[in-house]
Order: sequence, then structure tokens, then C-alpha cells
Amino acid sequence: MSGIELIFFNFLKEKGFIVPFFWSVGVFIIFLLLYKLYKSIQAVILSFQIKKKLASQIRNLLKKNKSYPYSFNNQKILEYDKILDKVLRFYQCTGSTGKKMKQIQNNKNFRFLSRNDIWFAHKLRNKIAHEIQYKISDADFKKAENIYIKEILRLIG
Repeated sequence: MSGIELIFFNFLKEKGFIVPFFWSVGVFIIFLLLYKLYKSIQAVILSFQIKKKLASQIRNLLKKNKSYPYSFNNQKILEYDKILDKVLRFYQCTGSTGKKMKQIQNNKNFRFLSRNDIWFAHKLRNKIAHEIQYKISDADFKKAENIYIKEILRLIG
């Protein structure tokens, strides 16, 4: 110990503070550990609840009656993209959905299975959102729907 530490330690010892001081430090450390444990448990519970809600939203989209007109297929693609955006936000990605997709692609742990496929689906969403009366073909709809479902379910695990 250096001179200053020794003087401080002796001062605490002389005044009778040495045991309460170390006891207080120990209690503080235990409190911090318990708080971290609490936050971890809370994060797991929240994670489970969010994932359950997102999976439920996908199931609801799949249950929709298939006899809807083509415009409903457009709406479903927009909804799948919104769900994907929520999933990416869950993984702490920021910005537009496209920027979030780039961020997740650079993450070692949570990459998309097929980068080109998910971009195909997102570009299709952009056409629907920005082109007036865009009519999605049944083949493109099925392809994009399968891509969204596969990628979203994989990311929410």
C-alpha cells in the first residue's frame, strides 16, 4: 500500500469505521449484482413477450381470408414489412427499414438467410408503397410472403 492508502486505512481503523466501511461496500456490491440479475430476467421476459406478439401478428396475417382482392395482397406485404421493422428494432437497429436491414446484415449473429431474397421483398414493398395502383403478381406475392415469414420467424427464434 502507498502512504496515502495506509494513512486512510489507519484513520478508518482508529475511528472504528473499518468494519462498517467494508460491510457497506459488500452490501453495495451485492445490491449491484442483484440489480443486474433483475434487469437480465426482465429483459428475457420482455424479449419473450415481444417475440410472442410478433409471431401472433404473423399468424393473424396468414389466417386472413385468401379470397380478398389483389389489393389485400399489397396490404399484407406492407404489414409483413412493418413486422420485420419491429423485429429489427428489437435487435437495436436504427433508421429506416432499409438501413436496419443493412445493420443486421453486418451483425455476425443475426444475418438474413438470403440477403437478395429479403431485399427483393423489401423492394416489392417499396413499389407497393410508392407507385400508384401497383398490382402485385400472385407469384411475386407468394415469393415475398414466404421470404418475410421465413426471415421474421428465424430472427425471433
